[in-house]
Amino acid sequence: MKKILFILPAIMLLISCNRDFENEIKSSTKPELHIIVNDASQAAVSGAQVSVFTSEEEWEGKINPLYSGETNEEGKVILTTDQLKEPGKFYIYAQRDNRNNAEGDYETESILLNDGHTYFITEIK
Repeated sequence: MKKILFILPAIMLLISCNRDFENEIKSSTKPELHIIVNDASQAAVSGAQVSVFTSEEEWEGKINPLYSGETNEEGKVILTTDQLKEPGKFYIYAQRDNRNNAEGDYETESILLNDGHTYFITEIK
């Protein structure tokens, strides 16, 4: 009987504990899409024209780009949430001289735009 009187308050104490958990982690990495343009030898292509579209139909017709710009010396274009506006898939067209990425990777995975950097590498041929 004494054991039960000792165990019962211990069980009541455990049951009454507050188990709420709040995640206090704050991210300091702003969402960005990093588009990297390489050539067939995997070297960065600076000065490539990059256009970003929100649908495959716009990408195919090269109409109504969400963004158009040029890669930097590292072969990269960085887009922020202000430029991308909405989460989703994006369609990338990159070209320089007579080469483009039409036969390669041009569709991103679905991007949430809530945290961190997303890297998309495409090759122009």
